[in-house]
Amino acid sequence: MILGIRDENKYPSEKRVVLIPEHVGQFIKKGYTVLVQSSNKRIYSDEEYEKVGAKIVNSLEKADIIIGIKEIPEEEIYPNKIYLFFSHTVKGQKHNMPMLRELIKQKATLLDHERIIDDFGKRLIFFGKFAGNAGLIDTLWMIGKRLSKSGINNPFEKIKRAYEYSSVEKAKEALSQIGTDILTKGLPDSLSPFIIGITGYGNVSNGVQEMLSFLPTKEILPEELLHFSQLPNSKHNIYKVVFYEKDMVQRKDGTPFNLNDYYSHPENYESIFHQYLPYLNLLIHASYWDDRYPRVVEEQFIIDNWQKPNFRLLGIGDISCDINGGVEITKIATEIYNPVLVYNPNTKEYTIDLYSDGIPVMAVDILPAELPLDASQYFSRCLLPFVEAMLKANWDKEFKKLQIPDPLKKSIILYKGQLTPDYKFMENFISD
Repeated sequence: MILGIRDENKYPSEKRVVLIPEHVGQFIKKGYTVLVQSSNKRIYSDEEYEKVGAKIVNSLEKADIIIGIKEIPEEEIYPNKIYLFFSHTVKGQKHNMPMLRELIKQKATLLDHERIIDDFGKRLIFFGKFAGNAGLIDTLWMIGKRLSKSGINNPFEKIKRAYEYSSVEKAKEALSQIGTDILTKGLPDSLSPFIIGITGYGNVSNGVQEMLSFLPTKEILPEELLHFSQLPNSKHNIYKVVFYEKDMVQRKDGTPFNLNDYYSHPENYESIFHQYLPYLNLLIHASYWDDRYPRVVEEQFIIDNWQKPNFRLLGIGDISCDINGGVEITKIATEIYNPVLVYNPNTKEYTIDLYSDGIPVMAVDILPAELPLDASQYFSRCLLPFVEAMLKANWDKEFKKLQIPDPLKKSIILYKGQLTPDYKFMENFISD
């Protein structure tokens, strides 16, 4: 089998790679041929892949297995190939249905990174931690700039955007220095207590909290929040609140919350998150959402409350970035180099102007791309054994008899142009 590695051409700012040269070299030493599509923007150069024995090509048409990170343009889908990438199709994302139909038409096999899961449904391949890392940095940058513009000197104005740091370690060093300033000089009275709310407790949330740990952070519980923000508190700390499902929704009929019931019947639940919003300085939305679930931030609540005296929310970091989704005022996905939209509740419109009136939302949808070196190294290390299993497999067999690791088999959405049993529900998306 010949392995092909794509140039990530969906976004001009995408520098990540699916496999780093070191790992490509390991496959070549085992006798595999690896084709690498030429790129002038990857974090690793063509020359670095050539040094380990890869062949640099313009087209991957001669590869048997083609792997990448982001979606593939329809014109680059070749007949009877095996593809592995984040397809963003299992929710029925309309913008990717033409791509899915083309994969079916070309009798392709599609595996999805996001669907490589263990027996408990836990994802084994992900960038989520780095999305959390970059999302927290960019959100603090956003707030620091806006506060400074309004005449409030604050330690966050020293933060750069995530892509301006050469590595995660450099970003941590910068946050640590800012943390020292907060410990010694404190925050302005108008920002104290400074409270950051974080939705979710998965990989993305952990990435957010990892970066926060380099600031003087103390944790409070959601039930403490309503009273805590009314009391005098230390100017030398930042307070974080992590929200679980039970904190954010309640059953409509008033019966007790049950997590399994919530996931099985989300239509029976309603959001109660609005009760916390006025007391947060920042909200980081880091949890999964789709349109079956109640919203975390409703547009009408922002319209009704944003100018009230007790409304402290300075901005939102929407790492999940579902358009008109969990955070309803996320109207578009923003770009790495211009990461903020500002929603004006008076006009119900948004601008891409960091300093305009309204609620600012950091809504970059490819945040891990801001930390391409660390993210690529981590992702490649996780993916390595699965790619090797793909290269060793006999793809001529019928799906039932295909022998590959179970997590990898679970990720097969299409097999030779046909939806596999676990993904038959997607027929409704294709026909729409």
